[in-house]
Amino acid sequence: DAYEERIERLLRPYASASPPSQPLFLYYAEQQLHIPLQAPPEPEYLELCRGVRGGSELLNRTILCSMASRLDRSVGRLVELLKINKMWENTLLFAVSDNGGMTYWGDQWPASASSNF
Repeated sequence: DAYEERIERLLRPYASASPPSQPLFLYYAEQQLHIPLQAPPEPEYLELCRGVRGGSELLNRTILCSMASRLDRSVGRLVELLKINKMWENTLLFAVSDNGGMTYWGDQWPASASSNF
């Protein structure tokens, strides 16, 4: 994945210092949970989501689940890289989302924003 490769290159100079002597601010803005809904090419992510239920929107929910599973692996890889480079103990990790849920899948109350697609 291009994001992971870039992060590995960015962290490489920090790996030689133990602990790293310079602070690092890394803004990691993944695009995996966004429209259009597209399952990752690796079949294991769809396999992880075989048990998803959801009526008429089952296909979309399964695809979204596979996208979220791929994102989970990417964040796990980022944490692993920070640990390998002895940076994890001094790291603050924030996970945020700028999107609401799909309104036709359920009530978004009390939030008013949504991803209407």
